[in-house]
Amino acid sequence: MGVTIKDVAKKSGVSVTTVSLVLNKKNSRISEKTRQLIEEAARELNYVPNQTAVSLVTKKTQLIGMIVPADTYYQYSDFIRSVEYACKNAGYYLNIFLAEHTPESIEKQIQALMRYNVDGIILDPSLLRDPSDSLCEMIRNQSIPIVSTDLINN
Repeated sequence: MGVTIKDVAKKSGVSVTTVSLVLNKKNSRISEKTRQLIEEAARELNYVPNQTAVSLVTKKTQLIGMIVPADTYYQYSDFIRSVEYACKNAGYYLNIFLAEHTPESIEKQIQALMRYNVDGIILDPSLLRDPSDSLCEMIRNQSIPIVSTDLINN
C-alpha cells in the first residue's frame, strides 16, 4: 500500500485534517511554515493522492468511458485522440471499451463502466439495434451523462 495522508501527518507532526486541507489547497488559517512542512513531508515520502479515496469524498471519479465496436475500433483513432485530448484538458481520464455487436457484450461493458462510477459515457449508437429495447432503457436510466455519436455514417 502507498503512502497515505496519515503518513504525511505523522512525519510532519500535524493532524490528518491539517494535511488534507493543505494538500487539497483548501482555504484555511494554516501558517505558511506549516504548509511548507507538510508539502516537504509529502515530497520526501513521494505521496500521491489515492484517487479512489478522493472519489469517495467528491463522488466524482474523473473517468469517462467510451464504448466502440470491437470490429471497427481502428476507424476511431482520430476521434479517440480528440476525445482524450478534450478529457485531459477538462481534468478527466478516458477509458476505452471494445464491444461486440451483441446486447450481452454491450450490457456487460455498460455495467463495467457503472461499477467504476464513471462520470460519463460516450457510446456509438451503431451498437444499439433497437432504440426501444431493454438495453436502451438501461442506458436511459443511468444518472450520468451519456453522449451518443455516429462517426461511421457521417
